[in-house]
Amino acid sequence: MSPTTALLMLCIALVATFQSSLVESVVYPPEVIYGQHPFGNNVNLASNKSHNFALGIPRATDRQLFRQIYQRKGSFMSVTKEYVKYPSNGTFSYYTITAIRALDQYIDGNGGYATLLKGGVGYRNMTLELRSRRGKGFNFIVEVWGV
Repeated sequence: MSPTTALLMLCIALVATFQSSLVESVVYPPEVIYGQHPFGNNVNLASNKSHNFALGIPRATDRQLFRQIYQRKGSFMSVTKEYVKYPSNGTFSYYTITAIRALDQYIDGNGGYATLLKGGVGYRNMTLELRSRRGKGFNFIVEVWGV
């Protein structure tokens, strides 16, 4: 085998190793994120029917930048919305967001939904919309982690 071929094979092996490490850093086991796959698909774990939202995963070096509980009561035949912004208007964050969680506290399937509207992982800001089901309320714990 020529030195050029050996070098080419070594480069291919290094690229394959690097790509597999990238995949491992993006795809997380669902049980780590409170029963939800990080790409938004709910996983049916026993009777838990929460509508958790999770993007990214906090690491040991991350710090919790934001944690707030959002509760709204439902109104007859209407949808309740709440917009969560980090950082709040008029402030600036020096931290880069690495994980966002909106943990639905209703485990019976009647809770709301969280949708990322702006920013998110890799940004210094984010806007999250919390929305109830028609005629129902919601109860979320929103957490933002960063480094």
